[in-house]
Amino acid sequence: MGQEEDTAAGLDAQAPVGRGLGEVLFLESLNQRISSAFRATVISMANLGIRAAFCLLGPLVGYGIDGWGLPSVLSALGILFSIAFVFLLLPLILSETAPSPADGLRA
Repeated sequence: MGQEEDTAAGLDAQAPVGRGLGEVLFLESLNQRISSAFRATVISMANLGIRAAFCLLGPLVGYGIDGWGLPSVLSALGILFSIAFVFLLLPLILSETAPSPADGLRA
């Protein structure tokens, strides 16, 4: 296997895990913060934003692959999405696992 095949195989394995983790954390956080009257609208708008991002990123990734090659673009995307994961999803993970001050009062 070449470097490009190794990279593609790694992304194939990580994509479902990353997407599942992101959706579970995001939707759980959203469900706790949004009232049921607006929940469907907010989830629909969030999904619209995700689809719009794919519509914008798809052609840009294609042009990048044509210009710089597959390994370079995949590496750049990996770095970009890793940074996005840290800044967007890590706070949700920490808020789920951190005990609140009210928990100490209940005991």
